[in-house]
Amino acid sequence: MQASERDFRVALVKDAVSQVTDSALSELAGIGVEILDTTALEERLAEDVQSD
Repeated sequence: MQASERDFRVALVKDAVSQVTDSALSELAGIGVEILDTTALEERLAEDVQSD
C-alpha cells in the first residue's frame, strides 16, 4: 500500500536532495508529492505546532 493511499502527506524538500531535475519534480508533483524548500517546511511545521 502506498503512503498516499493511507492518507499520509508526502513532501520532498527540494533543497535537501541532490541531483533532482525539474522533470523529476514535475513528475512527483503530478502524483501528489508536495514540493517544498526548507523555509517552507519550517513554516509549515511551525503552523502545525501552533495549531495543536
